[in-house]
Amino acid sequence: MSGAETQFSSTSFGGAVRAGYNVELVTVASIWLRAGAGYGSVDSSVSSADGTNQHTRTRGWVELSAPFLVHPVTHFFFGAGPFLFHELDSRDQYNNENDATQLGVSLLLGGWFGGPTKLTW
Repeated sequence: MSGAETQFSSTSFGGAVRAGYNVELVTVASIWLRAGAGYGSVDSSVSSADGTNQHTRTRGWVELSAPFLVHPVTHFFFGAGPFLFHELDSRDQYNNENDATQLGVSLLLGGWFGGPTKLTW
């Protein structure tokens, strides 16, 4: 090791949209159908006395999932189900394409406090 100081910086920008619908099967079970799409970019740089290495990447993706949920009480759920994540386009600063596809199982745990309240005047 040379002991030279190294500096790292990174800037990212992106956005995504998601939509979903919970399909009730019975009172305590449902399937949560979800879909999403997004686009983003990352610009990173590593600098030292030896020089600078800069990397830029942009990517667009779609995602789908359909977890099976159990609702033991009205404000809590847990579940698991398949997901698919696919990059439609993923390019670096040299226009090299490196798309990825992931298929797996996601685990979920969720709930909320409070809930809708009825206002009375």
